[in-house]
Amino acid sequence: MVGDMTMRRVAVATGGFGVLLLGLALVVVPVPGISVFMFALGLAILGKEFDWARRLLAGAKSAMGRLWTAVRRAFGASPLPLPLPVSA
Repeated sequence: MVGDMTMRRVAVATGGFGVLLLGLALVVVPVPGISVFMFALGLAILGKEFDWARRLLAGAKSAMGRLWTAVRRAFGASPLPLPLPVSA
């Protein structure tokens, strides 16, 4: 049973770090936004087994929320998007 948990942890670490490295490689490729998505995906994968990755992902989500609010305020929009009306 201990061997299964170790194999799972190694598999999650390998997959998560692989996705993070792919995100790092995509920073130099002119594809906007994909690298940010890959970093978040890599941290989410690593967060399944590692607390530090979960905390880092939560901090990144919080920072992105603050950045989104600041950008919306800078352009004169309300801090949170208004829900779209439902058309019948």
